[in-house]
Amino acid sequence: MTEDHELKVTFECANSRDVTGDGMADLADAILILKLLAGANITDAISPCADRGEDSNIGMAELLAILRAIVAEL
Repeated sequence: MTEDHELKVTFECANSRDVTGDGMADLADAILILKLLAGANITDAISPCADRGEDSNIGMAELLAILRAIVAEL
């Protein structure tokens, strides 16, 4: 007999621009999003914290937010 189970996880995001999950928003995050947008086969883990629009998608909005954050640090 098989049983269905449901697991709900709650977590807090330290950096909402962090795609790679390393705690920082940097060029590695931007490059990973560019690879996603280009249709590359991504095997890296992607942090759910990166979804700035909370639409279950990582795309241009997230890429622009990361690039703006990087430029603001210069």
